[in-house]
Amino acid sequence: YLQLLVSASQALDNAKVERQIEKDVKRVPIHVDDPSALGRVLTAFAARNAEGGYCQGLNFVASLLLVVVPEEEAFWLVCLLVEDILPPGFYTTELHGSKAEVSVLTQLVARYLPNINPLLSRWSLTLEPFAFAWIMCLFVGELPLHLLLHVWDRLLTEGS
Repeated sequence: YLQLLVSASQALDNAKVERQIEKDVKRVPIHVDDPSALGRVLTAFAARNAEGGYCQGLNFVASLLLVVVPEEEAFWLVCLLVEDILPPGFYTTELHGSKAEVSVLTQLVARYLPNINPLLSRWSLTLEPFAFAWIMCLFVGELPLHLLLHVWDRLLTEGS
């Protein structure tokens, strides 16, 4: 982790990524005691994941992890989530994995909550924009903490 942080300062020549991380550290719904730790986790992840880079939404994920585990563990859990648990392409420029998850959620809502879509249609709305925001932040800031932790327990133990 420390080696990634050191190499990140050299490898991340992209000032745009650094500026985005700086902005996103301030845009989290969960209070993080050390916001600089959040920045370090995101910067190290961006350096490790040079192909996918940094993607908005990771700040929400890392902020929750920093509330429950120390900084280095939070970093490795972000890596575990993105590299091994979430679908490929979840946090990439194309967002293929997250778009697929939104599609699945939309289908499940249509099947098991059939009254939702007519209500949305009445206001010329669709579920996708809401679902995309929920999925990209893995429900951080969208669910009460006790329920969010339960959802994450299932995600970490059973996968996506």
